Amino acid sequence: MLPPPCLLTAMKKIAFLSLLAFVSPLCAAPLDEAAALLQSKKYPEAVAAFAALPAGTGEPGYASSLHALALLHAGKPDESGAAADKVSADSPWALKAKYLKAAALTRAKKHAEAAAIYAEQATRVLTPARRDALVKSLLDLADEVSKDPAPSDIDVPPADFKKARELYAKALEQELSPALRGEVLFRKAVAEQRLALHAEASGTLVTYLTEFDADWSPSGARAKKGKAVTSGPHRCEARLRLAESQIALGGTGNARTTAEGLLALLKTAQNLTAAEKALAGDAAWLRVRSFAAPAPQKPVAAQQQAEDSNLEQRVQVMQQLDVQNVVPQAAQQQRRQQSGGFPAFYVSAAPMDPAGHLAALREFLQQYPAHKAAPEASQAIGDALAAQGKDLEAIAAFTDFIEGKNFKFDAAAPGHDKADPLTGYTPVEALGRRQQATFFAIGRIHFEHKRYSEAIAQWQKYTVQFPAAPEWAPAQSGIIDAEFQLGLQAVAADDEKTARTRFDEFLTKYPLDARCRQILFIYGQFPYAAALELEEKKAPREQSLPLFKKAVEEWSRLLSKYPDSEEASLALYNTALTLSDKLDRLEDGLNAFKRLKWGQWAEPAKQRAAVMENKSLAVASERVFRLNEMPAVKVSVRNIEKLKVSRYPLDVEAFFRSRHRIDAVDLLDIDLIEP
Repeated sequence: MLPPPCLLTAMKKIAFLSLLAFVSPLCAAPLDEAAALLQSKKYPEAVAAFAALPAGTGEPGYASSLHALALLHAGKPDESGAAADKVSADSPWALKAKYLKAAALTRAKKHAEAAAIYAEQATRVLTPARRDALVKSLLDLADEVSKDPAPSDIDVPPADFKKARELYAKALEQELSPALRGEVLFRKAVAEQRLALHAEASGTLVTYLTEFDADWSPSGARAKKGKAVTSGPHRCEARLRLAESQIALGGTGNARTTAEGLLALLKTAQNLTAAEKALAGDAAWLRVRSFAAPAPQKPVAAQQQAEDSNLEQRVQVMQQLDVQNVVPQAAQQQRRQQSGGFPAFYVSAAPMDPAGHLAALREFLQQYPAHKAAPEASQAIGDALAAQGKDLEAIAAFTDFIEGKNFKFDAAAPGHDKADPLTGYTPVEALGRRQQATFFAIGRIHFEHKRYSEAIAQWQKYTVQFPAAPEWAPAQSGIIDAEFQLGLQAVAADDEKTARTRFDEFLTKYPLDARCRQILFIYGQFPYAAALELEEKKAPREQSLPLFKKAVEEWSRLLSKYPDSEEASLALYNTALTLSDKLDRLEDGLNAFKRLKWGQWAEPAKQRAAVMENKSLAVASERVFRLNEMPAVKVSVRNIEKLKVSRYPLDVEAFFRSRHRIDAVDLLDIDLIEP
């Protein structure tokens, strides 16, 4: 790339000064000797030396320009101007000679003539063409620093969009031609989007559309009316990018309006290029995305603090944020949410519309089945239905996505063999991974809705079709979980036979699974619960006793196989209760309580053993008796060999007359009334 004219002039000036600085006074050449005298500020001697030089000495115009400079410093402005006039117009020193003549005229107080020269040069320097040429040099530099290095490049710095944005901003400070200003604005917006500065990018894009889109109608109460007379070449892409930034900011309402406006423009505008017409699918996809939940907005203070922080920190924070949208997780990772604020009057979050979202997805697939986002839209239909609780419809939609029924994907299309730098997957591989994950998710939906047999069948197919997939191990684990849940489902349905059949199969297939302990405990619960039910029905004790014994036997299997587990702790505690309370084997029950030294039931067992070893006496009446009835009381004793019962007659009428109440008989002082 050639340097701009201003850089060429500067380079010539540096070369000229360097020549004066390093020329030696001992040099034999007359021109060098004269230049040395000028460098030594011996102006009269230099004037004489330059005057004595033969015509045509040195580079054309070089000696005359130095002669004019020496005359100017020697205080001879008129002669200096005459010497400057001797420099021909085609000489590389002609421009310097003009400035020397202007300086000589100024020194001679001929200001009008000097001003004419300066005005001529100012007009030349400040012409629109020259300004645009300078700005284009900045644009070339900005494009270079923002270029992503090729994979084959070695020791090439990464793209610096921060520097590119600064260069674009510097270019916009100049007075540019309308076409060039539009180009700079658009490139600046692209750089801001790459930096995830979506608030700034939106502002830049709105400015571009206001000035360079004759059909643009800004939204918002404080928005400026469009002033464009003719439209710029980037107006369609600018609208598309604006919708993207609005979605990133959470302004889903604005994004939908922008996307729909672009779709309308693409249908009605004339003389559109093929590239502009191809944006219709992208605009339709952005409209679909506008139905998703808006990204959470930061508080005003947090926004201001983020604005004041440096750009590198902001980008790092943005990369860590997870923006929820209808696209899958792999695509979500490629988007970044900006951390700066956006004017409140411009951000408009559309209300959630699940039905509209679903309709937009289906409409998008009908109109653009071959669009690059069509697979994501197909998958998103299943996600949307699942979020609405329509699990069977979601499974049908996911099946369509897996089988590719409602979209077209050409694996041999250009670019589909190139890996994404963020995910490492090619588009073909990424689609395959999403379909694998969706295949697994169908099993999860069945599981969550307690269709365990269907979940098992789905995951078994997954393990066969995708043996190397990341979800292979979770699928195997899910199969085991579902088989266990089938047994619990039978327990909840009070179908002991089916439950035992399923649990026996589970114990045989997965003997090392931790839930085997739970199954053995449940085996003891079956007869125990049946015995309690008989007791509630007041059935004869002979019917419940065998069931209680069966429960103790079942729990003994658990105790012998998993002696130190939590399930064994509860099983031994229940065994002790059953022995002492249900089977009247107090000694065995007490010993069982004392054996329990582990698990969360050890402390209750210790307390129960202490109660069983302490002496206890309780007297209670089963009901209230009338005065004409023979009362009866029930005495309960523990660890007491002999019991003495004393009976004290009480005159109820006398007691009532003295106390005006007949309760609280137990408060009488026995020592006072004992005969």
